[in-house]
Amino acid sequence: LPGLLAASGCGSESPIEGYNRLHAMQEELAALPAAEQLTDQPYLNGKVIVVAFREGYPGVVEGPVTELVVPYSWSPEEEFVAVTPEEVGTVGRMDCTRAPAGRYETAPVGGLAASYEALRETCVLSLIDRSIPAVIHRRTFEGPAPSDTVQVDLSASNTTVNLDVSRYDVLAYLRDLPRR
Repeated sequence: LPGLLAASGCGSESPIEGYNRLHAMQEELAALPAAEQLTDQPYLNGKVIVVAFREGYPGVVEGPVTELVVPYSWSPEEEFVAVTPEEVGTVGRMDCTRAPAGRYETAPVGGLAASYEALRETCVLSLIDRSIPAVIHRRTFEGPAPSDTVQVDLSASNTTVNLDVSRYDVLAYLRDLPRR
């Protein structure tokens, strides 16, 4: 961190400041363009970010939630991940919904039992090439299928088990795409 402080003191932007600007612009960068030029051979043009538009987390965060999924922090996991708005050449926009996928029941404790609905997430990833600008490809990702058992925090206020799409699955998909 001392290096970051020294860099910001010299008039150049620190990685954290660049990431904060990227985070502030996530919705603008992920806006769907009017044009579509769909291809069955998707690619990354320059560096990429992924922004997820989710329904929220029932019992935890109500209403729509917008999340910068990739990069997850100001330190990118991969060389093809943008960490400032100027680096973004491709945007992955994930439009996500959740649907009931089962129910978990707890064993009675002190005469009380709890019930948790399992909600499985489905996300449609739209790849946007900002140089065109157009949506060039779509791919659907699904969260994991419900398992036979799950651990829940009985003291928490949530009443659902969210089976969300893994950001690591999306990152692995992007990693394997050709670059332009």
